Amino acid sequence: MITKLARYIAGLPSAKRSALEALVTATVFYFGAYLSTSISNAAILPSNYGLAIHATVFVVLLFIVVFLSRAIERRLHQLEQEKELEKTTISRAYALCDKILTERSHRLESDGNKDTRLLEQLGLSIKNIQGFIDSAYNTFESTYGKSSISSDRIDFEVTFMTRSFVDSYITIPAAANRDGRQPRSMILRKDNPDIYSNTVTASVYKMTSPHMVIIEDTSNPISQYQELYPSQTDRIKSSLIYPVFSNQNRLLGTIVVHCDKNGFFKHDKKKYWVDMLEIFSKKIAYEVLKIEAMHAIAQDTNTINIQAKYVPPY
Repeated sequence: MITKLARYIAGLPSAKRSALEALVTATVFYFGAYLSTSISNAAILPSNYGLAIHATVFVVLLFIVVFLSRAIERRLHQLEQEKELEKTTISRAYALCDKILTERSHRLESDGNKDTRLLEQLGLSIKNIQGFIDSAYNTFESTYGKSSISSDRIDFEVTFMTRSFVDSYITIPAAANRDGRQPRSMILRKDNPDIYSNTVTASVYKMTSPHMVIIEDTSNPISQYQELYPSQTDRIKSSLIYPVFSNQNRLLGTIVVHCDKNGFFKHDKKKYWVDMLEIFSKKIAYEVLKIEAMHAIAQDTNTINIQAKYVPPY
């Protein structure tokens, strides 16, 4: 209730918010003055019960008013801090992605054969996808995953899931976590290529209109989260699955973010998660489209031999 009221107040225009604060202050003063006069009148009565009742009512109501006002004020301050943190996190996400693009530009301008450099850029798409997944992980880890106490630290894992060009089943070509290790499920995939058939990503592929899925608590039966191996939910307690689209709204895969804290990903933060992950989604989509183009060219011969007429673009 306090959070909803604080969000409502925080969403008001500054003029209305100031007027509301002034109204609350005036009401409290009037109420205090009224009770003060009432208690004074009660004090002159022969019986002390009237004074005791008035004093009790005054203390209880004043406690409620002060408690609520301070609780709302504290929650408003927390909401402001959260907004500033979100702005900083979004800026960090852009900065990390820009760093990757800057490094790619540097490689294109480096000394060496121009044809080789261009083909290298085309061939580095999977490495670039890994770079953007690393950037997404670093964004989460640097903002929410730092704590001097291990029990208070949130551990994240970010993966990109898509359909394999080799067997058409869902796979994970890029992943990032604190340990820097490949996801455990990819080891099991070697013997069971269709291991991800019951994952949330698989359900996103089946959607008529794919959309982001937020799982606040994987242990909640309502979430219908299915483990790929025993005790997986001991490590994965809250998840976010974000679809990656082409410009034609064709689903290319999903960015999956897991963490070991129940309730970390909440539906009421949906807009924020969209704003953040879309930064990485657009860049990953571009790399996937390049891979698809190369795969289409080399599908029959497993070689790429391109001869095309060049027209200066400007």
